[in-house]
Amino acid sequence: MKVLHIFPEFRRGGAPVNTLRFIKASCDSLVHIAAGSAVDVDFVNDFRPYAETWDVNLTKPSLGSFLKLLRRTKEEVPDIVHANGKSGMFYGLLLFLFLPRDTRFFLTLRGFHDKYSGMKSRFYRFLERIMARRVEAVICVSPSERQHYLALIKADKDKVLIIPNGIDVHEVELPSQIDKVCRNFQVNIVSLSRTSPQKDLETMIRSFEIAASGRKDTALHIMGGLSHGEEEYQKRIYDLWKSSSVSEKIFFWGDVKEAGNLISNFSIYLSTARFEGLPTAVVESFLSRVPVVGTDCIGNIDLIRDNETGWLTDIGDFKDTGKALSKAIDSIGSKMESEIIDNAYNEALQYSIENQAIRLLALYGL
Repeated sequence: MKVLHIFPEFRRGGAPVNTLRFIKASCDSLVHIAAGSAVDVDFVNDFRPYAETWDVNLTKPSLGSFLKLLRRTKEEVPDIVHANGKSGMFYGLLLFLFLPRDTRFFLTLRGFHDKYSGMKSRFYRFLERIMARRVEAVICVSPSERQHYLALIKADKDKVLIIPNGIDVHEVELPSQIDKVCRNFQVNIVSLSRTSPQKDLETMIRSFEIAASGRKDTALHIMGGLSHGEEEYQKRIYDLWKSSSVSEKIFFWGDVKEAGNLISNFSIYLSTARFEGLPTAVVESFLSRVPVVGTDCIGNIDLIRDNETGWLTDIGDFKDTGKALSKAIDSIGSKMESEIIDNAYNEALQYSIENQAIRLLALYGL
């Protein structure tokens, strides 16, 4: 059985990383193809031992990109097309029109949200409803994502399933450059957040400014690249960083290979996301026994229970996040932190790659 996975681009995070994990776990049972823009060549090479890779720019609607995708797809004739996210949904809908009728289609949401307004919002939801009717199943990665999707799209509940991301951690040492900087601080806070409004780096920087005030021993490390089309947002964030009173304690490391395996080297994980599917980095932090401060957004709330598995804060409220971050710093080494870490670790054990692979293979009919 041959499966075509489509997502916007090969980058470390979100859909591509979780797709690669599933491919590795199921390559003995399936023939895999992965299609997306090859923005990170090293990451593309991580796929190649397990899957054929197609360099197709699926980050935005493009006739040229679709014709290239369609040509390759008709050559290979996959049994299954598995789309991921908005971009995957759009190109998946177009492929419907040209592939054999027995081709099976699946959609995984991975952070469903409607960022549009007015006519654009109505048209986007219309496309989602069409896709929901066409696919065999819509896969949500968390209960809160499923609830939000059904509230907005009104799809058939029986076709909207929950299959959490499969996640594991192999703890490794920090790259020497990052390690050298971390050694200058006693408390090192990390966030795996690309430069995107979804991750709300403005709230992150302002909340850290509150928590780090008067603390010379505390630093914030942000790992993640620039999202496609977000250059203006990046400039705004960098301007805020440069003007911050704690700018010398904030470090942007860009894309870092296998960043999730590095979390164990840090004191606290910070998420200021405005929405998620199932936040991989939060689960990786739980498995790494690193306490988490995170916003009460979709996805996060399925994992973080305030003062039980972490500290939960209001979305976009830098004062509330700064207060929670200060509390987490003050709790380092305490009995409360130890209990939170234990609870979080036990919570994360259900998100194994094996569980995800078993459920997806069963959905495919294997």
